[in-house]
Amino acid sequence: MRVVLPLVLVATLLPSAASAERGLALGRAHLTTVPQAAVRGIEMGMPRNGPYGRALALDAMGRWQQSGLAYVEAIRKYERIARVYPKRRRLMRDWIIKARYMLLQSNRLMQHRYSLARAMGGVAARLFDNADAMHQKFLAIRTFWGREPRKLRKQILALYRTAIQWSPGHRLARLGRATFLHQIGRHKAAERDRAAIEGELPQRFAYEQARYYAAANKLAAAMASLREALHYHGASARQAYASNDFDGLRHVLAFRRLMERLLP
Repeated sequence: MRVVLPLVLVATLLPSAASAERGLALGRAHLTTVPQAAVRGIEMGMPRNGPYGRALALDAMGRWQQSGLAYVEAIRKYERIARVYPKRRRLMRDWIIKARYMLLQSNRLMQHRYSLARAMGGVAARLFDNADAMHQKFLAIRTFWGREPRKLRKQILALYRTAIQWSPGHRLARLGRATFLHQIGRHKAAERDRAAIEGELPQRFAYEQARYYAAANKLAAAMASLREALHYHGASARQAYASNDFDGLRHVLAFRRLMERLLP
């Protein structure tokens, strides 16, 4: 049985070219200032007017294809700098890891952009994957600019909500939304979402649980889940290192040692 999502729903969840034009200009318009200074990720020190900053501005406008090209430009630039200036290789390594991670998010969104209005099977998974990729872009924009993209915030919540409506038992979607709610300061709503997940989460969800605990500022629990995810369940150390989900752990010595041991 083929079920097609209403075009209105697809238009609501994915930004059109027209809505993109009304989005952020140079990554600055339509931003909500974060009350406290954003925690810095591994992108610290990146020039605001470089290709990475331009890519984030395009992300905030929903231009995934163009942002992907800008990330490729950033990667090539940082690779050239690393070759010419050996003393900057470690810093360039971090910037390359971050730009490649953000390129991956653009590719995820491009892959599913035209596949939402298809067969019922997998719709919730596609909605969740889009929400998760936008979630990562939201955190990166907020970290880099110190301000939140309001439009993207609404789209992420809408995608998580619709994924849960399509599949009420989709635990990753509910946990992802709980994580996001903590990150935008809606802590009570986040705790309600987490409490609504029936039963204990499987151990294979250790990475997602680490993200949730980090958002809830439960750093010891976040580290325990992250270690489990990295050592026993095949989670990527580069993913954890690049994601702004774990910026709150970067001052923790155990986190730094774990990353140094697992990253080349």
